[in-house]
Amino acid sequence: MLPAVASINGMQVKEYVQGLIDDSKLRVEKIGSGNWYWCFGSEEKREKEKAKVQLEKEIGRMQKVTKDLEKEQERIQKETAAAGADAAEEEEIERKTLTTVKDELTTEVQRLKKDEDALLAAGAGGLERKKEEIKLWKQDAYIWTDNISILEQYLNKLAGGDRNTVEAVLKDCYGDEYVEGEGLRELPLQID
Repeated sequence: MLPAVASINGMQVKEYVQGLIDDSKLRVEKIGSGNWYWCFGSEEKREKEKAKVQLEKEIGRMQKVTKDLEKEQERIQKETAAAGADAAEEEEIERKTLTTVKDELTTEVQRLKKDEDALLAAGAGGLERKKEEIKLWKQDAYIWTDNISILEQYLNKLAGGDRNTVEAVLKDCYGDEYVEGEGLRELPLQID
């Protein structure tokens, strides 16, 4: 009726009414073939009071957080002021400690340099001696390898070619050094 009586565009009325319905300020119910609209002032008042209470709670919470932050700021300022006075004293103690450590390390470096010089002076003879020892150990290793090979052949002969018996005896003798199907594990001899 409003568009015809007040000369207002019907679409504008429809959009405005739909906006009121979307904002929950107006109720609509279809009765028969028409739509009936109504609103209650008490509902709007209740919603406003609910929003007000919620905002008051939020304000109270924000005020509490603000007070806590102000207390924390004051505490930090006090600690910073106290730390400023103690900082100079702590720096002096730390400087003395670091100086002592530096002196100890300097002494240790000098001692190690002396040891290094002594080793380098005796190093030529010591290195040659070590090389000779390594050659002797290699020769011993080859001799023992040959001895083990000879003993394995003798064991084969005693067992009469029974592989299972030979494998069992070798496994028992070699322990962890035994490799299945190969016998004694090869030792790496990479030192020249």
